[in-house]
Amino acid sequence: MKISKRAMTMTGVAAALIAMGCAAVGGSRPPVQWEYRGGNAEGQHFSPLEQIDEQSIGRLGLAWYADIPSPDGPVGTPIVVDGVSYVISTLNIVYAHDLRTGKLLWAFDPKVRFGSALLASWGNRITRGLGYGNGKIVLTTGDCRVIAIDARTAAKQWEARACPDQGDYTITSAPRVGGGKVFVGPNNADLGTARGYVVAFDLETGNRLWRFDTIPDGPDPTDPTMKMAAKTWDPVFLRTAAGGSVWEDMTYDPVTRLLYIGVGGATPWNPMNRGARRGDELFTNSIVAVKADTGEYVWHYQTTPDDGWNLEPTMPMVIADMEIDGRKRRVVMEAPKNGFFYVLDALDGTLVNKPNNFVPVNWAKEIDGRTGRPVMNPEAEYWKKDGGAVVFPGPLGAHNFNPMSYDPGTGLVYIPTLDLPTQMEIDKTASVGSSVGGATYTRYLSHMDQAKWPLVAWDPIRQKARWQTAGTIPLGSGVLSTAGNIVFQGGADGVLRAYRASDGVQLWSFKTGSAIAAAPVTVDIDGVQTLIVVAGPPGTSAAVRAFPGLYGRADTNGPPRIFAFRLDARAAAPAMTTASARSFAKPPYPRPDAALAAKGRMLFETRSCDLCHGAGAHAVTGSVPDLRRASIATYDGFEGIVRGGALQDKGMPMFFDLVTEEESGALRAFVLDAAWDAYQAQKGRTTASR
Repeated sequence: MKISKRAMTMTGVAAALIAMGCAAVGGSRPPVQWEYRGGNAEGQHFSPLEQIDEQSIGRLGLAWYADIPSPDGPVGTPIVVDGVSYVISTLNIVYAHDLRTGKLLWAFDPKVRFGSALLASWGNRITRGLGYGNGKIVLTTGDCRVIAIDARTAAKQWEARACPDQGDYTITSAPRVGGGKVFVGPNNADLGTARGYVVAFDLETGNRLWRFDTIPDGPDPTDPTMKMAAKTWDPVFLRTAAGGSVWEDMTYDPVTRLLYIGVGGATPWNPMNRGARRGDELFTNSIVAVKADTGEYVWHYQTTPDDGWNLEPTMPMVIADMEIDGRKRRVVMEAPKNGFFYVLDALDGTLVNKPNNFVPVNWAKEIDGRTGRPVMNPEAEYWKKDGGAVVFPGPLGAHNFNPMSYDPGTGLVYIPTLDLPTQMEIDKTASVGSSVGGATYTRYLSHMDQAKWPLVAWDPIRQKARWQTAGTIPLGSGVLSTAGNIVFQGGADGVLRAYRASDGVQLWSFKTGSAIAAAPVTVDIDGVQTLIVVAGPPGTSAAVRAFPGLYGRADTNGPPRIFAFRLDARAAAPAMTTASARSFAKPPYPRPDAALAAKGRMLFETRSCDLCHGAGAHAVTGSVPDLRRASIATYDGFEGIVRGGALQDKGMPMFFDLVTEEESGALRAFVLDAAWDAYQAQKGRTTASR
């Protein structure tokens, strides 16, 4: 197996990591494992393999594909150990496939419990990956459990609870494994009912080791770190403050032995509702470094103080060794939702250079290179304006959970971006716990005609783009770069593409027939470089709910599958779905009153209904019903379902305390109106007829 010489020197810690058994970082052995979600401990999503390069890429073909027996497609990057791939999908079920043949070896079902809580229902359907260490696959569940299973047999080794299961938390992120520990961040999904934290477990026993809170527990804490943080909050609001979820990224560095934590924003999103005496509200919207052995605070850097737009730095980070101004430095790189690119010293968190924006930004004019703080733009402060404001990037961010990749050979970071202006305004009807973001009405689809999704090749030292794609390919997946001068990325259109890493020229593509969200991986299997990608319309997530028209199309709505590619392989591709999507039946009741339906639409979008059912009630996943196809029984029993919990056992939460009887009627009217829209659209009639 050919390994690039430049990849041999890609990090100053290769020897340390090889000693830990991670050959993927470099060295003389071919990287046969992908033990970390990011390929190596630093989360670089880079492979030193170069058998597939810009000269040979034209010979790349399908070796095999296999169905994943899940109602939704995976969004987490696969783990590969000893020729077996591991993926996790809806209901937190883990699937193991033989990478030589595609055979499904086993599936582990943790038997998640739904109950009445919104967060468990949502979290049980969306999970962003797995952890691995010392022969164990580690998974988290939407009902707040952490489970370790034997990678070979799927036998359960231990189970622990990471958060209470009474309804205020779920877990959607992949557990991180490092230093003999498992790190987990529970998620409150910006509902404003719980505070964020990270908890560490012993990898071998599952015993809880420590907990780090991201928000002080009240205005008078005794812990010195929390006392410092408490001074940055309004003291009255801090008594009930919430947010700061660690809903996606944590990265463990075996060199510094620090755990870098991406902390979410405060809730509610509208800062005016967080107290007149508020300051930076630490440690929300921050990258925090703690000692991995003890959870002791070391440093923090806040990217978006006084955030009102949900522009948090919870996206996958990358650690690297770089020479900057003639000095070798170990750095942490982050491309958060706020659209600016940050390079921080890994030891002390200081800013290495002035951040620049990698997509158009209007919430801030710039980042002050001296203070590291944003220079705010009053025009984006929707909470001060009648009618709100158009903000970019919006709450979905310039970069979401799809991981970026760093190629030490080109020195570039490849970022899957989103350029989408979004209308934001005050929602005076919302209350804490009733909606994501609290009293903020986010019109995710307000400017969809302007949406772009460029893959940006970013120079982190010069802080500028080297190249970027046109951005017409919707919702790019996570990214993989290789020493073959190749960058791989999929998209919601179901196409896997290969670009030349140095200049962005597209060299190859393959149509899978299923939407792609997870990053591809590549490993050596018996001396042959093998490229792996998982596909299938993803489960419930903010990105999916906001873009219903990009998922669920007939040509991208194929079943969840895993694909393997090798040079000169010639396996037959799966049949593409070319028929139109299943037709819509005529709704069982007449169109409702337009004003009532409009009220219902706003409630649908502000009471978190779209979190699972999709914007406009356009459900695109297999595990959530499309409400536009609702039966007469659903309409007749609507209030009992929404407020009475009639379908709790099937994952539909009960909203008795959050939705009134009158609001339930408005929601029913909106669903019925959406059903009529779908029915008449397929008939070629306008939606104006009522």
